Amino acid sequence: MASGAATPTQIGGLVGMGAKSLTYHLNIMKAAAFIRYDQDLLLQRKPVITVADPIVRFHDLIVRPNLVDFEMREGSAAWERSRETFSSKVLGPHFEDLARQWTLRYGRERGLDDIGQVGTTTVPCREHRGHEVDVVALGRESRARDKRAARITLLGEAKATNKSRTTADLRRLEHIRDVLCAQGWDAEGCALALYARSEPAPDLVAAAKEGRVLLVGMTEMYGGTPAQAPLTGPPRPR
Repeated sequence: MASGAATPTQIGGLVGMGAKSLTYHLNIMKAAAFIRYDQDLLLQRKPVITVADPIVRFHDLIVRPNLVDFEMREGSAAWERSRETFSSKVLGPHFEDLARQWTLRYGRERGLDDIGQVGTTTVPCREHRGHEVDVVALGRESRARDKRAARITLLGEAKATNKSRTTADLRRLEHIRDVLCAQGWDAEGCALALYARSEPAPDLVAAAKEGRVLLVGMTEMYGGTPAQAPLTGPPRPR
């Protein structure tokens, strides 16, 4: 699972067991909070199984494969080999999860009043192969996976890289919002948010001051004083 196997069939193929035979074991690990089942908020799809604790992912993906090097005190070489794996399979997923937790727990302090369920989704797109959305929030009275009873109140992207985020990231979110509206989802006027480890570019800061996007950095995510005023921009006109 730490390597990316996300369904009972995929996991069973790696451990030599049938998907049905794994049901008991997976239920035990889920009940003990070792793994979790992430369900797409908008689409009817099978849930994605992930390892809940990033330390467990770090151990399985970084420590175990390089244990000999660590024992020989060759940590630098081991780290160079594992840097990309750490970024994409440990740090990235954990940062995305932090962004969702922050939105659910603290978004109201930044002007996000109507936040109910928070999760992820994949948006089909004719212009592109599709868009994976890291953070999706529905209104408190909404029902997940029901286009007639769901109102999308926030779309967000979480980036754990050192690259400075720009208005190109904002335009991607605006495009996703337009695609969802064209597909019949109630996403008109939903807030857009960018969560990042790096400092935003000046053009993105200007867009945030205009109320077009909510910027959440490490200071905000870990309880510091917000560097940006609450999001108060008007809904997008029809």
